Amino acid sequence: MDDRRHLRTQAISLVNHAPDAFEGMRHYGPEQVVDGLDAVLNQITGESFGSIVNGGSSRQRDAVVAGWRVYAADLACKQDK
Repeated sequence: MDDRRHLRTQAISLVNHAPDAFEGMRHYGPEQVVDGLDAVLNQITGESFGSIVNGGSSRQRDAVVAGWRVYAADLACKQDK
């Protein structure tokens, strides 16, 4: 998740599933792999731990990665029950 390599293509488009969406697609300009992963994980789960989908500072990325780690750990706990 915490992959800070730069993306070759800094563009990603995802289907917009929001019920009040005025466009069918969501378009982002992630700068690093971690930014793109944040967009994809938000698309799959509907969760958000900050917004780095169009890039962000190191501090913002640290916070988002920490949020996804807690989310993933919580999922593992639920599966163990």
